[in-house]
Amino acid sequence: MSDLTFPKKWSDKLPAGFKDAAESMQTEELKSKLIEVQKDIAQTEKDMEVDEKLNDAKELVKELRSTYTFTINECKAITKYILYVLEGRGQ
Repeated sequence: MSDLTFPKKWSDKLPAGFKDAAESMQTEELKSKLIEVQKDIAQTEKDMEVDEKLNDAKELVKELRSTYTFTINECKAITKYILYVLEGRGQ
């Protein structure tokens, strides 16, 4: 085993008992499991892409946020331009 510590961020998301199970697996079993979970990720991502309710919700969120994000982006642009002008003046 490596001296590195597995990140808690990911460790907390592991299914119960997986650490012990993985550590007792042979290398080929680990590789097989890796392929299996990568296929699961790919399928879940495809399912998300075609989920109408999810896509409708994303579109609604995008619409509802648009006014806020427009204002925020405009304010950021103003801030950056003011800093640009001040820098040009040696400030």
